[in-house]
Amino acid sequence: MPVPTTKEEVQRAFGMVNYMAKFVPNLTVKTTALRQLLLEKNDWQWEAEQAKEWQDIKDFFTTEPFLKFYDPARRSKISSDASKDGLGAVLLQEHDGNWLLVAFISRAMTSAEKNYAQIEKELIGLVFACEKFHEYVYGATVIGETDHKPLLSPHKKNLCDLTPRLQRMIEKKHRYKQAKESMEQHEIPEKPWRKIGADLFTLFGKNFLVVVDYTSNYPEVAKLEDLSSTNTISHMKSIMARHGLPSVVVSDNGPQFSSLHDDDDGEKEVCVDHPSGGATASTNQSVVTPEAAQSSHSTDQSQPVSTMSDVRTTRSGRIIKLPSRYVHD
Repeated sequence: MPVPTTKEEVQRAFGMVNYMAKFVPNLTVKTTALRQLLLEKNDWQWEAEQAKEWQDIKDFFTTEPFLKFYDPARRSKISSDASKDGLGAVLLQEHDGNWLLVAFISRAMTSAEKNYAQIEKELIGLVFACEKFHEYVYGATVIGETDHKPLLSPHKKNLCDLTPRLQRMIEKKHRYKQAKESMEQHEIPEKPWRKIGADLFTLFGKNFLVVVDYTSNYPEVAKLEDLSSTNTISHMKSIMARHGLPSVVVSDNGPQFSSLHDDDDGEKEVCVDHPSGGATASTNQSVVTPEAAQSSHSTDQSQPVSTMSDVRTTRSGRIIKLPSRYVHD
């Protein structure tokens, strides 16, 4: 590759470099000076720093990489790291007691991310690695490795005791927990509306919020005007006003529920738990599915009132009394 003489030539070269990015360790760090040339505010200045990075990239692409093919039968490990400018990670697999490279990934941090605390940068790096290596690690047992010891601390705390930003990052990472972990049974409170599950569904082209009490399986459904967090939380709080403020709300990691744990002053109101398995077990098991509702009320495109009435007055599973009895007795 000839040495570039314009920004356009650097951009064309990065097209090829980025295509091979997963095979280049710490690519973001290795190309910091070159990427600075592409910023609109910077004039073209090809100096020793850019020349060195250009030569290093050329040398790497002309040297045979020591990468292994991915083998699903072998133990896997993700090792991630965060510098002041970028994120990097490697996927490794064990061969005869040694951890050998399978793939590399990296990216530059945004201007906002550069201002994060180091523990947040490290967690972003781990989440970034899991998402980029999704096809390798989803549903598999994978070791996560970091050289930032404080990163272990948030995983030992209650989710509600963390900052909202750390909560969101950990929620994203939760989807890469073991599938068997997502099937663990939730603790059922003795009294109703102490613990509730929340989820969204679509019926007849309209969006609904469903909230279910874990103790009684009593459901509440609200039609959503839009899928914004503000609208969803407004309906959630309306339901809570009728039945009381729960101690725990279980939901998936959808953005509509991201601000539920804060009141108007930013103080925590309830603990919001996001299991890795997506929708809550309670909402899945107690509410008739949208498909079933559509089949049984195919000519009625109003809110699924009839379905809710059936569920509220029908015993199911472990429930001894009718769901409505738990709430109104």
